[in-house]
Amino acid sequence: MKYLFKITKMKQLIILVTILISVLIFQNCSDGFQAFKINEGTADYLSETNGNSSAGPKIDILSQPVPELKGSSTIISFITSSQNEEIIVSTQCSLNKQAFEKCESPLVLNNLKSGDYTLEIKVTTDSGQTTIVNLEWIVNLTSSLVAISSAPSQESNSKTAAFSFEVSNSGISIETIECRLDNGPLEKCSSPKIYSDLSIGDHTFEILVTDIDKNITSEKYTWKIKSTSNQNTQQPLLFDPIAMALNATTTHAYVLDERSKSIIKVELASGFRQLIFDGGVSSDFKEVSDMAVNINSNQAFVTDYGHKAIFQIDLITGQKTLVSSANRGNGPSLIKPTVLTIKGNQAFVVDSNTNQLLQVDLVTGNRSIISQVGGEGSDFKLAKDIVVKQDLSEAFVISGGIDTFGIPYGNLVSIDLRSGLRSFVMIDGDKQFPNSPTPNIGEEKLNYSKLTAIALIKDETKAILVGEDSVAELDFKEKVYKVISSITGRTGNGESFRKLKDISIDFNAGQVFMVDSIKDGIFRVDLSTGDRTLFSSSNLGIGIGLLPRDSIYDELGNRTLSLYKTFDSSIIGIAELSIQTGDRKIVSSNDIGNGTKFDLPIRVSNNKDYSKIYFIDNGRLLVVDLKSGERRTISDRPSVLSHPSIDGKTHGLVVNSSESQAYALNTSRDSLIRIDILTGFRTTVSPTVEDNQDLSFSDSEIYNLYLTDNDSKAIVAKYSLGTAYVVSVDLVTGMRQLIAKFEVGVLENKIYDNSLGFTINKTATWGYLYDLNTRSLLKVDLKTNQREVLSGLQKGNGIMFDKSNYIVKVNSAESKAIFLNTSEMIEVDLATGNRTIKSKWVRPY
Repeated sequence: MKYLFKITKMKQLIILVTILISVLIFQNCSDGFQAFKINEGTADYLSETNGNSSAGPKIDILSQPVPELKGSSTIISFITSSQNEEIIVSTQCSLNKQAFEKCESPLVLNNLKSGDYTLEIKVTTDSGQTTIVNLEWIVNLTSSLVAISSAPSQESNSKTAAFSFEVSNSGISIETIECRLDNGPLEKCSSPKIYSDLSIGDHTFEILVTDIDKNITSEKYTWKIKSTSNQNTQQPLLFDPIAMALNATTTHAYVLDERSKSIIKVELASGFRQLIFDGGVSSDFKEVSDMAVNINSNQAFVTDYGHKAIFQIDLITGQKTLVSSANRGNGPSLIKPTVLTIKGNQAFVVDSNTNQLLQVDLVTGNRSIISQVGGEGSDFKLAKDIVVKQDLSEAFVISGGIDTFGIPYGNLVSIDLRSGLRSFVMIDGDKQFPNSPTPNIGEEKLNYSKLTAIALIKDETKAILVGEDSVAELDFKEKVYKVISSITGRTGNGESFRKLKDISIDFNAGQVFMVDSIKDGIFRVDLSTGDRTLFSSSNLGIGIGLLPRDSIYDELGNRTLSLYKTFDSSIIGIAELSIQTGDRKIVSSNDIGNGTKFDLPIRVSNNKDYSKIYFIDNGRLLVVDLKSGERRTISDRPSVLSHPSIDGKTHGLVVNSSESQAYALNTSRDSLIRIDILTGFRTTVSPTVEDNQDLSFSDSEIYNLYLTDNDSKAIVAKYSLGTAYVVSVDLVTGMRQLIAKFEVGVLENKIYDNSLGFTINKTATWGYLYDLNTRSLLKVDLKTNQREVLSGLQKGNGIMFDKSNYIVKVNSAESKAIFLNTSEMIEVDLATGNRTIKSKWVRPY
């Protein structure tokens, strides 16, 4: 049996009534074909099921044609997602009722004529469930100088918006193309123009084109961002992108992310991201270092030196296959495979442990040595990138290292793939190596030690070189190079690079695309102008980027409150980070709130109801009202020597429950200092303990300070040289007592000896330790010293901890932990070990 009903451009009440009636009619119909179609603005949604009550796949339209298109081309971007763990087996499109054909996002439509258009996008799962989305628009070709060709839906669920536009140059000389959002400042722009982290509500995008006669033509588009709580698909974030490759049609790129160990598809037209393979779940990948893509077969190949192997990832299905390792293939073992490139069914891999260039058969996994250190020619230590000529005659490897004087160096090495002989193409020290390419006259000089990637142009007579902060073109024959774009501002306009890692070239468009591992995004650079555009960068939550210095976990307000400074240190203050939304905002700074100025804040504590923040700032104790942002000095710098100081060596601060006393741990005086909050007077509670390292508070690496529930004792947790100590201090007598001491030692055949965080619970029964070497969070029984891994490589899913310093806070129920570092806030479920990103900001430096 078949049932069909249609609701088109009807008011919400009629739609609701019709749907309710339909549910009553069809609630007992479990077999046959059931369909419904809803016209909402310019998009129709049609779903089909075959005797299955579960919901069908979803299609999120990210950008679509404007209702009246005044140009001849447009771009449609969309994300598909399945429910109930079903697999999407096909995505097809039909333009103006023609036959359905395979398609993918972004879909580019060119050479459109005036008239009405309908596009159907159909997605089908392996169980046969199908969803169809219809897009309708009109093409009205006019003589307009500028036309917006694609934009977000007029009612969108996404905080990211991408606009494509056409500028006609027939017979007219264009002087400037500028864009602005919501009547903001004009800025030079090119298509596509992408905005992210937009607020909920109404927005207006405007593009203005000025010709040589100063005539201005403009075009506007207005849309509304609704609540994003029901958005079907959350874009995966980039955390540390290290490798990328363009697809055959240069519509999107595949990006390998080192921290999330994932492969992410990024649309070049819109910047939208889609997860292809999640290698961080169940330790699929351990330590990834490079990726190469066979664009003809949709296969990616990834080096994983944690597994000492090369893996293949099917970019359509996400299936992972072992290609070569100790368990597959014959030949020399892979110890630390770091960079690779592929030609046909052969991979060329540099092993940074053995300093060998190996050839790997991708079918059999067999390995053979082409060149290695110890023979004739130049070394290629610490390889960063490799590229091979089409005829397999020559390879080029970017490498570097640290010389005997501790100075970094870099070079470009040529390797004859037939003989294995190596020779320098570029090397630090042009005077010592006069044949090394030099810059064109008047051009900037490359910093060879920062070279990270290389790509050959089509005829292979030149190469595009990438440094961490610059892009250059190298002429092999003339032995000269010229800088195309750099952060010095001398070449190219746009946002600055920070740490470029890999490159792909779009030869047809004359553009290069590069991943930046600090700005967590992709740059587009025009090879003719050097202009730079950062797009598809990762943010979660709205607000400032910050460097947290010390933090508290406010469970009542579901937030963290942090002492922070901005990346350029221009603003110092207190920031609030919402655990629910990920948003970040300044609560108090020298520009927000009145009172004492911030100087060098180092330690922070809170009162009982989290309405105030107390902190140490350059020898003073200050308090901030979190509602008004106003600051007041509680205790100023000492005027006499008998008044103990709370200087920069203060490593702990806590306020008692009655908010009458504050206690600071000062390591330069090896003492606990009491501060009367009413008078500001300071006294020494616990003086120096001589000749007892266990009880001493000086010369340790990490400290945490707590008060017991009755405020009678202070608990000090400290970590020094691989040993953790827990000491109690009687706040009346000042007597110190050792509660626990343990060597970090060995657990499950792993050495935990490089701690970056140590905190204990209020009852001093458990300690929580973050270890850098294994990137694991451990729980320690302070009585028995027994330890267990709570979260890390071997436990828990989600984004892995990185290699930076962390501020670690555990809630009072000991069910959650919050980690803060230089670019994100991670919440850890202490029962499962699962890690969830709650806030993410891009590091601008």
